[in-house]
Amino acid sequence: MSFAARLTLSIVIIVISLAMSAVVIISVLDDGPDWLHFLTYIAGGLLAFGIGSLASTLRSRHATADEA
Repeated sequence: MSFAARLTLSIVIIVISLAMSAVVIISVLDDGPDWLHFLTYIAGGLLAFGIGSLASTLRSRHATADEA
């Protein structure tokens, strides 16, 4: 996968996880169902995956730039 595709995918995952977290937290604060809080764990996992993917993508970009 190209650098641009990996970078875009990482950023999209981060944005989706942040949006999901915001919606779930607002819903829980407005007396939403208790099971909805579980989705914050999923959003947190997505955020961690997105940040890890972004770091890996940026690191691989610098590694290939140094080798060239």
